[in-house]
Amino acid sequence: MQEIGYGSLPLGARLNREYCETTLQLQTGDQLFLLTDGFFEVRNAQRELFGFERLMMAIDQSDLTDPQRALDHLLSALSQFRGNTEQSDDMTGIILQVLA
Repeated sequence: MQEIGYGSLPLGARLNREYCETTLQLQTGDQLFLLTDGFFEVRNAQRELFGFERLMMAIDQSDLTDPQRALDHLLSALSQFRGNTEQSDDMTGIILQVLA
């Protein structure tokens, strides 16, 4: 697993700001997780953040051969952590898998 970084989204783009571009060499079977901050900013009843470390562990424990099962696992991990606490932020996620 390799984190390629995070940063501003086009919605938050600003004039006079420098943005970085990254080129990735993906192989057959690779998955690319594109997630908004709502995934790692989930809070539980104790107001504790899910955070990057838990998010990376949940991704690592996902089914990396099936994007839908990987997403289902990730959402389940977030739901278990959050418990009965209401979701406070929107979450947008895309998982791309290289087929050939």
